[in-house]
Amino acid sequence: MHSWSLKTRFSVGVVLLFFVALAAILHVVLDTLQNRFQQLIGDDVALLTQTHADMLDRRFEAATEMLQTIAAHAPAAAFDNPSAAHAYIGTQSAGLSVFDLGLFIANKDRILIGVNTTDPVAAQKRLGKLTGAPDADYRARESHRPTFSAPYPSPSCNGCPAVALIIPIFSRDGEHRGFVTGALRLDGNNFLASLKDVHIGKGGYFFMLTRSRTMLMHPDPMRVMKTATKPGQNKIIDKALDENFEGSGTTVNSTGTKMIVGIRAMKSTGWLLAANFPVAEAEQPFRETRDRVFFLAALAGLGLLSLAWFMAQRSLAPLSRLTEHVARLTNQVEKTPINLQATGEIGTLEKAFNEMLAVQERQRQEQERAEAEVRDLNANLERLVDERTIALANTNRELEQTIQTLTDTRQDLVEAEKLAALGALVAGIAHELNTPIGNCVLVASRLSDETTALQTEIDKGQLRKTTLCEHMDKLDTATHILQRNLDKAAELIASFKRAAVDRTSDARRGFMLRETLNDTVVMLTPSLRRGHCTVVTDIDGDIPMNAYPGSLNQAVSALLENAMIHGYGESGGEIHLSAKQEGDKAVIVIHDDGAGIAEENLGRVFDPFFTTRFGKGGSGLGLNIVYNSVTGILGGKIRVESRPGQGCTFTLTLPLEAPVAT
Repeated sequence: MHSWSLKTRFSVGVVLLFFVALAAILHVVLDTLQNRFQQLIGDDVALLTQTHADMLDRRFEAATEMLQTIAAHAPAAAFDNPSAAHAYIGTQSAGLSVFDLGLFIANKDRILIGVNTTDPVAAQKRLGKLTGAPDADYRARESHRPTFSAPYPSPSCNGCPAVALIIPIFSRDGEHRGFVTGALRLDGNNFLASLKDVHIGKGGYFFMLTRSRTMLMHPDPMRVMKTATKPGQNKIIDKALDENFEGSGTTVNSTGTKMIVGIRAMKSTGWLLAANFPVAEAEQPFRETRDRVFFLAALAGLGLLSLAWFMAQRSLAPLSRLTEHVARLTNQVEKTPINLQATGEIGTLEKAFNEMLAVQERQRQEQERAEAEVRDLNANLERLVDERTIALANTNRELEQTIQTLTDTRQDLVEAEKLAALGALVAGIAHELNTPIGNCVLVASRLSDETTALQTEIDKGQLRKTTLCEHMDKLDTATHILQRNLDKAAELIASFKRAAVDRTSDARRGFMLRETLNDTVVMLTPSLRRGHCTVVTDIDGDIPMNAYPGSLNQAVSALLENAMIHGYGESGGEIHLSAKQEGDKAVIVIHDDGAGIAEENLGRVFDPFFTTRFGKGGSGLGLNIVYNSVTGILGGKIRVESRPGQGCTFTLTLPLEAPVAT
């Protein structure tokens, strides 16, 4: 390429430009023409399909009118009296020209009582039998309209495709009397036989299928009454069945041949009539025309190449001489300006070249000065790098110290959060104990007064049996009150003792999940009552665990308080706590129907120091402590689901045997 002369390059460039432009134009034009050509052929195929579909609809309408006429003239006794039915239907032999598989009369119980076929022996055998299309009989009776059955392979013609037309018969008062039915073979000469042999071009053909994809007509007899195509194999058939599409389009048939398909739905039966026309055959005239256009374009390109060569030879001769002169100048040590004394474009080029030499000299001088400045800058740059390295090292040390301080602070806040929770628990239990203990003090004071009064009567010798009995009744009542309140206080203290010991020591031990969760609810009852919240529990019994009850107690407490504070606020509500065993796991679910969590915050609720209540008492560590306890100490998983205004659900999945702490 580099050895080509300027004239050759110019000529080749002009020809290439011509071919590129011509190719682009031809591509656009031919693509447009091809699409239009294919669309016109598709419209013709669709029109041809519609014409034949209309013809078939007219044939089915004529058959329907003929059978309606036969039914209308049937005597009323023909649907009760087999002799009358058989006699009447036997007079309708003219109808066998259309209903070539037979005419039938059935009573309201679908029993054939009149049969007329071309084979009298076969007709006699059919008498007394049930009709063969119960679904179509039912639809005809319910709709009061002529109804076509689903196509079926008829044994009367060795499995040929057939269909039955059923007309329901009713009395004047609307009582159903029976059916008049005509059966016809679809591949007969009066319906599809002639259409099956129609060719569209050389390789095109018609085919027909039902909406259940059963092939009714096809040039290949082996495909008749078989599944035409599976979903996804023919996009035009899929579109016609799924979207009621009618028209034309391009697809690939079962043999892998690209086809233009026209498709129409028959109004009388709903079946699909389609025509296949090979794309290769349809586009043959277009391809022949395109090849001739390409041949003429190649001839035009050769002519243009000759013309461009001639014009370049005449126009570029002065420029060639200038190029040779410049080549000789490049070998000189001292660059001297060019002096060709030329005019026009060559003179302009000469002047520009001389100016370029002057610019190059100025650039050389500036480059030497810049190189000197770069050497000085490199010397200073080493010093700057050393200073920046020292500053960066100092900054890194400060960052490490800051990170360590933040880590220590976070740990202190976590411990403070735990102690605050335990303190709140103690305060709540103390408040809760005031009621039963206060009741006991009041009852004890009352007993003291009653005992003093009784002793006074004894001392005076005025003690009566009724007084003693009254005193014993009061003593019994007081004893029950004392027992009930002391039991309640003992239960609270026992629950607090277990929870407090677990929280402070958090030792690994075996426990029953139901007992631990109930203790947690009992301990939180004062706080929940102040928040106007109640806890509804649904905990399966006999779920043994060997884990850390303190961490579990703390996690569940934090989630219940979170539901109370963030879910309900001051309005209060009902919190659901459930637990069940799934294999070697325990699944604990805490659900509320409160405010929920915003979608943008849902993925951050377990992050440390993240809270929507900064300045309102929220530390942002509660759910982070829960997450660390569940996933770390208890070796489980925690998941949160929530939508704003639809509440929040926390699901804890814990192993029954917690991992050993390391």
